[in-house]
Amino acid sequence: MPARGKRTATPTETERQRLRHELEVHQIELEMQNEELHKVQLQLESIVADRTAELTSTNQQLKEEIEERRKVEETLREALVEIKQLTDQLQLENTQLQRVITNGESYSEIVGQSPAISYVFFRVDQVAPQDTTVLLLGETGTGKGWWPAPSTSAVPGRIAR
Repeated sequence: MPARGKRTATPTETERQRLRHELEVHQIELEMQNEELHKVQLQLESIVADRTAELTSTNQQLKEEIEERRKVEETLREALVEIKQLTDQLQLENTQLQRVITNGESYSEIVGQSPAISYVFFRVDQVAPQDTTVLLLGETGTGKGWWPAPSTSAVPGRIAR
């Protein structure tokens, strides 16, 4: 019930038509905005899909490059180990050949051609040119006493046992 003294104004037919028209205009504007938003959404989704495909492809290429580099690094490591082994072998053979050239006189009293004794010859020849004291370690009876004779002839240093 309306309050006393106040009348409820009933909109006139012209006001109703104006309000309906405004409502229709707002609905049309909303529909147009929704269509525009939908178009923009589709464009953005297309851009995201394209970029995702591009990044996925780039990521796969990077994975392949990383795997290739790992293989190359492993090959290089293996080659480095082989070079080290060949260098050591070459140094040992060089020492042996130098001994053969000098008729083996420096180690004539020492008998043996095993890799272990060849390595000992190699190490003694490395130290021989140095003016330094060398300490030979080993159990009693292992032949430490044989080394001063061949090495002191070539070395100004001393050998301690």
